[in-house]
Amino acid sequence: MKLLIVDNDNDHTMTFQEFFIEKGYKCQVAFNGKEALEILRKESFDLILLDLDMPGLSGLETMEIIKERNYNEHIYIITGLENAPKFLYYKNGCILFERKPVDIIELEYKIRNFLRSIQEKKGLRLQENSHIEMDIHRIYEFILENISNPQLNASLICEHFKINKNQLYNRINEILTVSVHDIIKNLRMLKAKELISNKKYKTIRALSEDVGYQDSGYFTKLYKQAFERDIKQDLRGFSHL
Repeated sequence: MKLLIVDNDNDHTMTFQEFFIEKGYKCQVAFNGKEALEILRKESFDLILLDLDMPGLSGLETMEIIKERNYNEHIYIITGLENAPKFLYYKNGCILFERKPVDIIELEYKIRNFLRSIQEKKGLRLQENSHIEMDIHRIYEFILENISNPQLNASLICEHFKINKNQLYNRINEILTVSVHDIIKNLRMLKAKELISNKKYKTIRALSEDVGYQDSGYFTKLYKQAFERDIKQDLRGFSHL
């Protein structure tokens, strides 16, 4: 199994490289996004461990270029940034997101289980559009398409993809460390933030209903939890009517 570790923190990078080599992985390191992209032009990896706060290309910019070039590497973000909105990175293609400091032993188990799952499914030669192999991004897309529906939940997702809840939960657990409920909630918060930037709403109630919350007070509470700021700071002049 091959890993590319991308982080400008030399101590962190060397510690990770030594640990994973001892565990039987083949590892290469890059100390910024530019170095990582040069390496990826020459060889492929099973997984990229990517920092966000780096000089030159940021982690997000590096990830976007990786996706634009259609590289097949899975991206696992490990960052020390306090307020990085992890669902933005999930939306842009990362499969897991951790904040530093991480438990490196637990991290290795997560990586090993993920890569083993991918290998086993490749061995079964399942079709790309099979229900078990459905891409997590298709779930995101469905949620975003139905973001204003207050009835949006795991049952609705299962009904759309014609799977049962165990299949959905197993697929989510393979890739992410959050629940279906949290995925929906966080995507709703990100959508609300996007809609706010358009400045087309006159009331908080209208905004909350547009992202699936009929209780504007509950929506306001969730918004503050998500972004650590009162929604009134972003919606100056709005009323609660």
